[in-house]
Amino acid sequence: MIKNIFQQLLSPIAPLPEPSISPDFTDLPAMRRILPTLLYNLECFEYWVAPGGWLRQWIRFNIAIFILAAIPSLIVIPIVTYLVMEGFPIMQVIVHIFHNTLYAVFLFIIIASIVHCAYLLIKYHSHPLVQGIFIAIGGTTFIVLAYHWFGEYIKFVFYSVKMMFQ
Repeated sequence: MIKNIFQQLLSPIAPLPEPSISPDFTDLPAMRRILPTLLYNLECFEYWVAPGGWLRQWIRFNIAIFILAAIPSLIVIPIVTYLVMEGFPIMQVIVHIFHNTLYAVFLFIIIASIVHCAYLLIKYHSHPLVQGIFIAIGGTTFIVLAYHWFGEYIKFVFYSVKMMFQ
């Protein structure tokens, strides 16, 4: 069963059929026309955004990932929270390790973003607006990361220089 679900999630994307209104739409009373009208507008919007069907596949895949992550987390998070609140030392170590792992993942994402910005800057180097935007973003990111990573060292250097001239 789970294998079938993953096969459906990763199956090739089928193009969407063009939206159409049902032939008996005009025969429906006014209150019964509301839902088909809303559905038709939603289908038109989806067809306009992604006629190839990738949006529907992307939403389906993200919902499946959310469900696969939500079910274990609903079981594990209360237990971990209880153990952390009770003050078990091993749980504090695990929380510290988890915190550092997340920190490393976010730093990796930031570094990947900087590399991607540099790649785009090289790729579109002739356009002045692109150069200005990516230089501003890259420079700001570099300054923030440099201060974050080397902040204590920078403070020490400035303090040492200040003490030399006193």
